[in-house]
Amino acid sequence: MRRITPEGWVTTFAGKTSVDFQLHMGSADGTGSNARFDQPCGIDVDAAGNLFVADSANGTIRRITPDAVVTTFAGKAGQPHSDPIDGPGDVARFKVPHGIAVDVHGNVFVTERASHTIRRITPTGEVTTVAGASGMPGGDDGTGAQARFYHPGDIAVDKEGCLYVAEYMAHRIRKGWPATAPKLSRPEARPDGSVQLEVTGVAGSSYRIEASMDLADWVPVAVCKSTDSSTLVALPAPANSANKFYRAVLE
Repeated sequence: MRRITPEGWVTTFAGKTSVDFQLHMGSADGTGSNARFDQPCGIDVDAAGNLFVADSANGTIRRITPDAVVTTFAGKAGQPHSDPIDGPGDVARFKVPHGIAVDVHGNVFVTERASHTIRRITPTGEVTTVAGASGMPGGDDGTGAQARFYHPGDIAVDKEGCLYVAEYMAHRIRKGWPATAPKLSRPEARPDGSVQLEVTGVAGSSYRIEASMDLADWVPVAVCKSTDSSTLVALPAPANSANKFYRAVLE
């Protein structure tokens, strides 16, 4: 890992440079030049100044403190897996991790180019697959495992928790929203018999509005995409005068 000061001074912060045919790759934890990496790719920093690195060839995620102490945060070197394995950091397995992004809550998001998935590591080290399906490349939009990626590379996260993913082989940028449960206002009857309500959630999200008479059987009645955090939706007049319940489902 190299560090460049605002004045442009470059130093090696962690790991050791391979020169004169002396290869210093590896997977050792340690401080500064005692640590070893193998093809580090993505990197990001959290609010405390810790660096998180996708150690691609080792199949691990490394953490580097401001004092250059390097530890393995998730995964196990030398044991990349053909399919992502979720679980605690030392149990989880990665296959060619590439991009890294840390959100304001300390969650670390990782793209896996070889498995076409997006992984999340909590501040306590718990790893889950949040989007995509291992070994199933594609371009479908959707929620969680319904979405498809094609060799996702770099990744970024904004202050609202939205993810931006560069798909290396598909030549496109994807955006993902947190799966925040939408809220509905109290339905209001309009003079023409239609019903108006307000959907509140994350800007850019798509919602399916469903209706029910008994809270057991739900029927889709509208689909909307919010351009702001709240959106007004007009629903057609109910087929009968029975009381109805409404809910919004994130698509």
